[in-house]
Amino acid sequence: PQTRGSNEAVLTGASGEPGGRGVLAQAPVMAQESAIAAAESAMAQVSAHVAARAREPARQRPIEIPPDAVINGELLRQIRQSRGLTLQQVADRTRISTRHLENVEADRYEALPATVYLRGFLMSLARELGIDPLRVSKGYLALVEKHAGSKGR
Repeated sequence: PQTRGSNEAVLTGASGEPGGRGVLAQAPVMAQESAIAAAESAMAQVSAHVAARAREPARQRPIEIPPDAVINGELLRQIRQSRGLTLQQVADRTRISTRHLENVEADRYEALPATVYLRGFLMSLARELGIDPLRVSKGYLALVEKHAGSKGR
């Protein structure tokens, strides 16, 4: 058990003078220093994120695809290349594996994931390329269904 004297040492400091630099007397200073350190750390993280985004090429204006264009892998590849993007860059930004992106661009329908996943991939890919996500997913999925239907006959 602590005695009253030892508590006073914590409150007043080792010198025994009230207002000394004991642990409790330092608490406001320690809290302020901790808050400043946390704010500086958060600012450093934000600055690093902003710097990383600044190094990325800015997305260009949306590309208008003619109404009669067939949305297939070749078209998506041409748009990606016109944007100056590699498959790896698109994979990093969309979190879609390069294998899936390659299969989409090569129209390897049998190697593609289930429709629910493919729709999400196509929407993410279209957003990254600056084209209409709904049009891309509907158009490409129509080709996938057509291929599956012709294969089943």
